[in-house]
Amino acid sequence: MTIGRSLKSRPVPEPAHPHLHPTAPLAERVLLPGDPGRALALSQALLDEPRMFNHNRGLWGYTGRAPDGEHLTIQSTGMGGPSAAIVLTELIAMGARRAIRVGTCGALEESLELGELVLAREALCADGTSRALGAGERAGADRELTAALATAAPGAREGTVVSVDLFYELGPAGGGHAGALAVEMEAATLFALGSIESVAVGCLLVVLLCFAFAYGLAAAGIWLWASFLIVAGTCLLLIGLAGLIAYGRIRKVTGMKMTRKTVIDDLGMLRRGDSEQSGSGPAIANRDASLGPSAKAELPARP
Repeated sequence: MTIGRSLKSRPVPEPAHPHLHPTAPLAERVLLPGDPGRALALSQALLDEPRMFNHNRGLWGYTGRAPDGEHLTIQSTGMGGPSAAIVLTELIAMGARRAIRVGTCGALEESLELGELVLAREALCADGTSRALGAGERAGADRELTAALATAAPGAREGTVVSVDLFYELGPAGGGHAGALAVEMEAATLFALGSIESVAVGCLLVVLLCFAFAYGLAAAGIWLWASFLIVAGTCLLLIGLAGLIAYGRIRKVTGMKMTRKTVIDDLGMLRRGDSEQSGSGPAIANRDASLGPSAKAELPARP
C-alpha cells in the first residue's frame, strides 16, 4: 500500500512576513483604514489602476499611483490595537516610512457633528497594546505629518482622542476620559509604534457616532437604551446611503475581479508549491499577465 506516500506533498515555504503576503510593490507612504471594504473603496477613489498588495487574513491592501503621480499603498489593519500593531510592524519591515490612520470615531465632544473630521494630535492610552509598547498616559502623532494634514484639511477639528480596547464599553464612552474629542481603537498603538520605529504616523478620523448626543437625549428624559438606538439608527441610515453611492462607483471598476482572481491564483500557487515567495514564480507571473500591462509596472528602486 502506498497510501502514506500519496498523502505527502512538498512543504510550502514560510513567508517572510506571516500576516501580510505582498503580491504587489509596497509604497513608502501608506494609508491605514481599519475596514478592508474601505481599503477597496479608497483604492478605487484615489489610485490609478490599483493592484492588490495583500489579501491574506482578509486584510485587503492595494498599491497604485495617487493623483500626485507618486505611488501609494492602502492597507487595512483590522479592528483594535493588536491587529493594527501587527500590520504596521510588518509594513515597516517591508519599507514603509510614513503612515496615516484614516478611519471613524465616536464623538465625545457635544459640538462634534456626524461626518465632521477629527485630526488627532495625540491619543490617550486607555488601551492595552500601546501600554504594552511602552507608552505612558499619552502617545503623540508625528508633528510634521500632522501639520501637513492640518493644511490639507483646514476644517478638521484638531485635538486629543482616546484609544480603547472595547467597542461596546460597559461604562461611559471613552472610559470617561475628560478632554478627549472622540473615542476610537487604534491611534495610540500606531502612534506608539511609529515613535519606536522612527516612522511618521498621523491620524485623520471622521465622526460616525455621537455618544454625547445619546447621553444628551438620556439627560432629557429618554431611556438610555432608546437614546443609543436613535443615534445608531441615524448612523445606519447615513451608512446605507453612503453604501449605495459607493456601490454605484465600485461596481464600475475591476477591483473586485482583481481581488477574486488574486485569491484563486494564490490558492493554486500553494497547491503546486511552485513559488518560493510571494510576488515571484510562474503563478504570479501568469496572474500579472492576465491583469494587463498596467499590472506589471513596478515601483522605482529605492535609493
